[in-house]
Amino acid sequence: MKSLRTKFTRIGKAAQKGFTLIELVVVVAVIGVLIAIVAPSITGSRDGANAQLLVRSANSIAQNWQMINQQCGTNSAVATTPIGDMEDVVFGGTGINAAYQACYTQSRVLPLTEISLGSGSNYSIANYPVTITGGGTAPLSVTYSNVPDTLVLNIVQRYDNTADTLAAGATTTGAYSYSAPSAGSRSITIIKRI
Repeated sequence: MKSLRTKFTRIGKAAQKGFTLIELVVVVAVIGVLIAIVAPSITGSRDGANAQLLVRSANSIAQNWQMINQQCGTNSAVATTPIGDMEDVVFGGTGINAAYQACYTQSRVLPLTEISLGSGSNYSIANYPVTITGGGTAPLSVTYSNVPDTLVLNIVQRYDNTADTLAAGATTTGAYSYSAPSAGSRSITIIKRI
């Protein structure tokens, strides 16, 4: 009798050592559901971080340009030559006319080399080419090129929280404008009135 009980005990313990196929399928299904829930939020947070970086960079560019021009007394010539190429001035500090070198230094503007890559007039932020136009009596416009539609939408939503899609064509408002799509990306311009 004792040997029969031992055999049944061993069989019961052997059956308890592993998982059944049903248990494994349930675990895999649960993990799949969790990944499906988490993956979009991870991607969205990346777009959110990049959108914040581009908007913050545009704000910094406008603040730097305003500080330089106030210190140098050249508000009417913001985008013209007394100071030099706007991108060189804002990003690298290399395009300063010798006559304005002292006031540029006094403005205590820190070149935006930490957030940008490039030189001359070929700069990029977060791997998106950036150009600057305007100034003086025109608004300062910071344009990023080849930006994916999802990131453009994320930037637009920072200015218009009711936007849930992008227009099929080019759109302009007082704070931003964007081009029509081309291969899933667009140019977006952030407009700063200084």
